Amino acid sequence: MQCLRRALFLFMMSAPVFAGGLDLLSSSQASGGLKQALEQGANVAVDQLGAKGGFLDNAKVRIPLPGALEKTRPILKMMGKAGDLDDLQTAMNRAAEAAVPEAPRRSFPAATIRSPSTSNPRPAMRSASASCRW
Repeated sequence: MQCLRRALFLFMMSAPVFAGGLDLLSSSQASGGLKQALEQGANVAVDQLGAKGGFLDNAKVRIPLPGALEKTRPILKMMGKAGDLDDLQTAMNRAAEAAVPEAPRRSFPAATIRSPSTSNPRPAMRSASASCRW
C-alpha cells in the first residue's frame, strides 16, 4: 500500500520530472505537490476509517479487546457467552468509525501537512522514490 501511495505521488509529479528532472521544480512547487499528495492521502484515510467497517474489517487498524477481557473468552465460551465479547469488540470498532467523521474535519492531518518544517522537500521525494521497489 505504501508503495502504491509513492507511485501515485510520483505520477502526480511526473510532468515536470519528465520534462527535465526533479531539479527543475522550484522548492515551492515541490513543497506544494508534496503537501497536496499528503493531504489527499490523509483525507482518503479519514474517509476509509470513517466508513462502516473502516476499523472492524481492517486487521491493520481493528481495535482488539483488552487482554484481560480476551483472557475471559474460554470461561465465557463454556457459559455460552463468548458472543458478548465479539459484540463488545464490534461496538468499540463501530464507535471509532463513527468518531472519525465527527472530529474536526481532517484538522489534524491537514494542519500538520500544510506546515511542514522542511524548506526543501526534494530529499524526501527522492527517498520515497528510491525506497519503492518496482
